[in-house]
Amino acid sequence: MTEITTIAELESGLASQKKYFSKNMYPSYQERGNDLKSLKKLLLANQDEFITALSLDFGHRSADDTKIGDILTTISGINYTLKRMKRWMKPQRKHIGLLFQPAKGEVIYQPKGVIGIVTPWNYPLFLSLGPLTAALAAGNVAMIKINT
Repeated sequence: MTEITTIAELESGLASQKKYFSKNMYPSYQERGNDLKSLKKLLLANQDEFITALSLDFGHRSADDTKIGDILTTISGINYTLKRMKRWMKPQRKHIGLLFQPAKGEVIYQPKGVIGIVTPWNYPLFLSLGPLTAALAAGNVAMIKINT
């Protein structure tokens, strides 16, 4: 993660994300799972730092509020996604009308690319990493903007 402070840095970051996505447009189930497990590991390994930073940012915030409202809910979302992601990635069969028989139809889910996530200030970890979890599970890359 990198903090971007200028328009030029934003454009450079977006170009970098697009370049990365163009080289890996269809990450495998294993790659997506590894990304989510890495996110979970990072969150757990740094939870004390997150608690301290959020307390300072809010002027004082209960450690329990951050643990429950941000960390626990995010970890639960990652676990939920990891359990269901393989099923979500499978193509879905769709009904084909009689006029088009013997054709078959299915929806094949594909990543979109670079996803922008805009986050409000009140639960910054959960409200940024929750959508990030969904974006990574779908095979996308993401840029996060936290409104302060």
